[in-house]
Amino acid sequence: MAKKKYKVFVLAGSLSEGLVYSKILPIINSDEISQVYVFIREKSLELPKCTYITSPQIIYKIPYKIIKIPLRIIFELSQIIYYSFNKKPDLINGIYTIPYGLYSVFIARMLFKKNIVSIIGDEEELKKIGHKYAKFETRINNLVFKISSHITVKGEKTKDYLIKNGIEESKISIFNGSIDEEKFFNKKLERDIDAIFVGAFSELKGPDRFIKIISGLKKYVPSIKAVMAGKGEMFYKIEMMIKEYDLGNNVTLLGYKNNVEDYLNRAKLLFMPSRCEGLSTAMLEAMACGCVPIVSDVGNMTDAAKHEINSLVVKDFQDLDSFIKFAKDVLTQNGKWEKISDSARDTILNYYSVVKQTAVFNNIIKKIFTE
Repeated sequence: MAKKKYKVFVLAGSLSEGLVYSKILPIINSDEISQVYVFIREKSLELPKCTYITSPQIIYKIPYKIIKIPLRIIFELSQIIYYSFNKKPDLINGIYTIPYGLYSVFIARMLFKKNIVSIIGDEEELKKIGHKYAKFETRINNLVFKISSHITVKGEKTKDYLIKNGIEESKISIFNGSIDEEKFFNKKLERDIDAIFVGAFSELKGPDRFIKIISGLKKYVPSIKAVMAGKGEMFYKIEMMIKEYDLGNNVTLLGYKNNVEDYLNRAKLLFMPSRCEGLSTAMLEAMACGCVPIVSDVGNMTDAAKHEINSLVVKDFQDLDSFIKFAKDVLTQNGKWEKISDSARDTILNYYSVVKQTAVFNNIIKKIFTE
């Protein structure tokens, strides 16, 4: 008798193309899986065994939140329920907790199937620090975790946080998702960019801190060339800071780029002075490109980032002097950048390649369907 293969319904919502690609590629690559359905706001890359399900785009363009949010919930949940009954998946994977992790629990219970909640943030995000309804949301999160079939996290710190909050260790797995090392690595490109920032222009990610770091580095590397890829609420502020710090000839704002790998392959250093992270996909993509990350020690970053081996790690995200010192050293010391760059690439091949992360996902499937 032929071995049963499973159908998976991934509830990705507004996840970026890069994160969707990272999460679903090991699932698609698994011999345990016959078909993957992905609920997402906009269709992503065409992939084998993968079918995208989207809601009408007009819903997301309604300017009034009081109308948009209820309509979005109604349409999205209706579609998820309809396709769950129509496609009959064996496993529903909700990315993050509210709403898609919650939906995955709800649908799994309705269909008597299994579910996974995939947490992509860190402890600070799980606690909803700074949110108006933090206590309520945290309680909902914990309830979702307790009644889920399985939970995936991006690193040890998040796993420890869940265990301390009463979640059984046996139902938690570390599963980051894969980095396509062939896409993100091209030795032929010239390293003509000294520093790059990739991410949302938000206080959490620290684009303003990046500007201050570049200003400090300019004292040692007067012709330093930096680029910033991304958008967000701080975009105008960053434009003003570039003028204030006289960096018009040093920093280029790229806006959102769907070919960020081209810039990572040209950049020597990736700066991530983040206040909060899970295990950053942008950092792993940079490492695959041989671009050396200089990152703050937050979330699960040090699960992959090892100081002076494959990256440089700053203990305090506000310690800009250390970011500047580490960057100056790696840019000016003969052979140091090359050594760390090679090690960064090896880290991706050894732990975060499609093959390695597919093996991790296969173990999760065995856990779920043998319990």
